[in-house]
Amino acid sequence: MNLIQLAIITPNVALLMRRLKDGGHSYGHIFWVFLPVIGWLIIVILACMPTDDSGHVNQNND
Repeated sequence: MNLIQLAIITPNVALLMRRLKDGGHSYGHIFWVFLPVIGWLIIVILACMPTDDSGHVNQNND
């Protein structure tokens, strides 16, 4: 793996983990990527799910 690939993969993994956490899922779902086709399909479905706002600290309960 060369330096350019590492520079591309690192932010992508960070964004995917952020999206999973925003969706209310755990970081453990990142390991689905190791399954060839099904894993990526599961990741895409989880990333497309709506955001879970219940865990955010800055909620206004007016």
